[in-house]
Amino acid sequence: MTVDWCKCILQSSCRLNLINLNTEYFDNLLGVFVIWYENKGGGKIVSVGQGIIRDKLIEMQIDKKVQEYGPDLYVTWASVPRVSLEGIEAFLYQKLNPLVHHSITSCDTIEVNLPQLLMISKKFRLAYPTITEVDLELNDRDDGNLLARPQKKLLE
Repeated sequence: MTVDWCKCILQSSCRLNLINLNTEYFDNLLGVFVIWYENKGGGKIVSVGQGIIRDKLIEMQIDKKVQEYGPDLYVTWASVPRVSLEGIEAFLYQKLNPLVHHSITSCDTIEVNLPQLLMISKKFRLAYPTITEVDLELNDRDDGNLLARPQKKLLE
């Protein structure tokens, strides 16, 4: 299954602890998410999950195990049908091996394209293939970092 991952991951609006979840965009948004961090030594997947994205990300903002890896945590998500939630979450959990483990429903996995987690430094990428290039414009900044701008205004 191919999913469209949110692409505003390099903006402060898509940092887990700064994202404005009180917009219409998140009303009843059902899907899966991936949370990660980065530092000079690299990056790691912190958590994956599924459900109503607003509710789940609020939970992650106060989850002490997740926040241990902060404060600069990034998040991306994809809207998926309810019937696929548990299978996709199980696939993400198995494939990405997050640092924060939680119980996953025993079910058949549903393979999806993984998010290409572009990090702030152009020198570091988590190399996961296949991502649909929508809603993102990348521009080089003078300081050598990438600046991402959603082409559609998803988040206010």
